[in-house]
Amino acid sequence: MQHDVMPIFPMPIPQGDLFGELLKAVTDYAGLVEKGKTRRQEISAKRDVALELIRNERVLLVQYLTKRFGEKAALYTGYFSLLTSALENQDTEIVRSILANILEVYRDDPCRIGIFRKLGSNSPQTEQI
Repeated sequence: MQHDVMPIFPMPIPQGDLFGELLKAVTDYAGLVEKGKTRRQEISAKRDVALELIRNERVLLVQYLTKRFGEKAALYTGYFSLLTSALENQDTEIVRSILANILEVYRDDPCRIGIFRKLGSNSPQTEQI
């Protein structure tokens, strides 16, 4: 018994609406690809502008951050130095006092309060911080 790969009767060639729908689908797809390409170019341009602004303002930003948080950094460094000494001397009362002071400085940090506002006061993450 022999099996032919080719059908005995020729297959009908699609005509009319099917060909038109296929052509429309291809052109729609091409349009979507072009819109996506344009959108990616817009996003890339906005990113480049933002990066250039950051690069231009970097020195000013670094100066601001150094002045704004330099005092806190010195304070924390001092506290942790005292904490190390207290731990070496096994003075639990001083350790407790230093940790309480560190927490107090942390609680008074305006940046941390801003984070709490964003999270919401009833957020489980707020309680963990």
